[in-house]
Amino acid sequence: MALKRIIPCLLYDGSGLVKTVKFKNPSYIGDPITAIKIFNEKEVDELILIDINASKQKRKPNFDKIADMASEAFMPFAYGGGVKTYDDFARLYKLGVEKVVVNSPLHFVVVGSSLLLLGVSGWVFEFPPVPCLCF
Repeated sequence: MALKRIIPCLLYDGSGLVKTVKFKNPSYIGDPITAIKIFNEKEVDELILIDINASKQKRKPNFDKIADMASEAFMPFAYGGGVKTYDDFARLYKLGVEKVVVNSPLHFVVVGSSLLLLGVSGWVFEFPPVPCLCF
């Protein structure tokens, strides 16, 4: 029997969690920290947080808020929204974000058990961050 995994995806608009219909007309539904605490109690397998307005508004991730959320998440935590540079990836990784969601063409190579190389539009990203390799 296949193992079922529970992976909630939370939509964040820069100030709170929202519910949308096709990513339009967002309605505020709550605080992300409170939601993360609830999902900790429910023992979900992983948690994804998407900032749906960061790229559209051309703003960087709110690293302070993400650090607060990552410190509350006792499960693998993924973040997406406004991530454009290697420094953004590296900073998120240092804050405790284990996965980064991007909406760009990707090329990746897994080297060993804990190193991931990503190429996004000519950039190369490595996790954990180490001196950059170009390919």
